[in-house]
Amino acid sequence: MSTAMSVGFRLPRETSEIRLLESALHHHCQKRGYEEVMVPCQGAATKDNNRPLRGDLTQMMGLMVSRGYFTLGDEVRLRCSGPIFRGDSEGYQFSAELVNASSPQSDTEVLTLAGEVMGIMGIGRATLIVGYPAALREMLLAGGLTPEIASQAENHLRRQDLVSYGEVLRGTELSVAHRRALSSIHRSMGLEECRKFLEEQHGLHCERMRRLIFELASLPEDPGISVNFGLTGSFDYYTGCVFQGHCGMAGRPVLTGGRYMIHEQPSVGFAVEIDAVVEAREVTRSASRS
Repeated sequence: MSTAMSVGFRLPRETSEIRLLESALHHHCQKRGYEEVMVPCQGAATKDNNRPLRGDLTQMMGLMVSRGYFTLGDEVRLRCSGPIFRGDSEGYQFSAELVNASSPQSDTEVLTLAGEVMGIMGIGRATLIVGYPAALREMLLAGGLTPEIASQAENHLRRQDLVSYGEVLRGTELSVAHRRALSSIHRSMGLEECRKFLEEQHGLHCERMRRLIFELASLPEDPGISVNFGLTGSFDYYTGCVFQGHCGMAGRPVLTGGRYMIHEQPSVGFAVEIDAVVEAREVTRSASRS
């Protein structure tokens, strides 16, 4: 990210590119039934009566839901875009959320939408990777790891420290089947391979993941999704599947999302880091010129 972009200044070319991308994302999600909302730049007051600047759009839409602006008898589809503030930097984000939806079909809907959004970003070949932290923990505990050791293993996977993760497994007494399973969960699998892998796993969250994989595999077109149980997500509020969108020209995910609770309402959604997309497009253009 350029210095200008990191502090909120955007030059004419960057501004034009952001606006065009923002418009395309809104137009596509509108066709899928997602209604646009606007949220304040400041969050809810803290115990110190401070109102921090929003760090992402999902939490602000959650605040809108919690204040009763919507009748939640049915599913609610929302979209929003605008600046976000993290530390000393400012970014720009687009977010789409499906609220009051708990079925595997709702996960499939949002994952399909995320894949479609990746396709209109103009960043070349893109990959959508899905993980499931709660299913990962079930597998770690079923393999014989104590809760403390399982937490260590999860932290190593979150940091992508596969060497330390391997040391945890080597230091734990495991059956042959569990060692084989736990040694492979950090690599990417196709949907069919993941389905066969989950046939040998047990637990509530593994069953939920199995149902999601079934829904994704039943789509009329290949959604282009891979599964990596080592993907744990960057936020603690995720309660089900998590996913990230990557392209080879970006040094960070251009899209992140997952399942979570918005004030006791089961929800699933994603956010596009528009600045990351703009950077990836610029790198793509530079590579094509060289």
